[in-house]
Amino acid sequence: MHHQHGLQADRGAGFEQALPVAGGNRRGNEQAHGPWCDLGIPRIGEHGEEGLLQGDVREKSRVQARRSRAAFANPRFTKSKPGVFALPILSAACGATVQSFHPHKDRPPMRWIQFSEPDSGAMHHGILDDDDRVHAVRGLPWMDPERTGQVHRLADVKVEVPLIPRTFYAAGLNYVTHIRQYAAETGTQAVVPQQADIGYRAINALVAHGEDVVIPSDARQIEYEGELVVVIGKRARNLSPDEALGCVFGYTIGNDVSERLWQKSDRTFWRAKNADTFKPMGPWVDTDFDLAKAETTVSVNGAVTTRFASSAMLFDIPTFISRMSRYLTLHPGDVIWMGTDGKSPRIVAGDVVEVAITGLGALRNRFVAE
Repeated sequence: MHHQHGLQADRGAGFEQALPVAGGNRRGNEQAHGPWCDLGIPRIGEHGEEGLLQGDVREKSRVQARRSRAAFANPRFTKSKPGVFALPILSAACGATVQSFHPHKDRPPMRWIQFSEPDSGAMHHGILDDDDRVHAVRGLPWMDPERTGQVHRLADVKVEVPLIPRTFYAAGLNYVTHIRQYAAETGTQAVVPQQADIGYRAINALVAHGEDVVIPSDARQIEYEGELVVVIGKRARNLSPDEALGCVFGYTIGNDVSERLWQKSDRTFWRAKNADTFKPMGPWVDTDFDLAKAETTVSVNGAVTTRFASSAMLFDIPTFISRMSRYLTLHPGDVIWMGTDGKSPRIVAGDVVEVAITGLGALRNRFVAE
């Protein structure tokens, strides 16, 4: 049974993420056309053409928006294929063919970074090129931002957390070897999950590549968890597994730092997983990633301590996204940490942990005492 939904504002001033629906609610639209997703385009006619996209946009986008007024104003949609909306402004459908959709399909793969200028501290999103130059942009990566013309050397800027997620999801136990090893360590029976149930983490714990992870003074057993992170780029609901990847913007790396004794003794993970600095993420977001060929490698002080196939998940990315979207609305900027495999050695102050994933670079952080 689908729950009834109305239009929601979730992008800030002037950015109502609205999709026209039959009968004034999404339930009717889903029944008529199948699953829906969008790129965060605001409701047409309320803010004028200048309010269509964040910041300045290319003339092409404005022309597309003007041509699409009728489609957005009319609650009826022309179906080009089963479950597919014909929306000119999106230039791609969000139904049966959504898995092949990419918001930047006319561009080469991009590596998105958030950085700050050392002198002013001003933060920007940017595109990192193959020569380690950062091209600053105006707007959010998934909103087709415009380059400002400012170019910096990567060595001259501070790398920040790639994004602060609206919602921070975590798959948790999603690799069988990790489940068995954790059970053996805690003296409990290994219970392999039977379905893709999602959990949550806290954004206060996020730190960037190169920043310190602070070990609380009363922590006794700190371990790492090297994880693949999925970044959502379109708002989505009720997607099938075949459609799920169409809402993915890109991928990055996470280190799910954990205090195992607190994890075992506390009623929740409020400090075991979510203490300040316990969630390094970065260093950037890649829009192109081959999971089938990817390997996750974790090193401590330069020595490899964990290595596993990134794709060896109990439940894969489409399965998680599909199940989540049955009950939750996914939004641009949400992140899903996909779990880890293997066993971490105990980490102490002074250790430097590096999580590397093929094609995504490496996330490196030093651990220090409080």
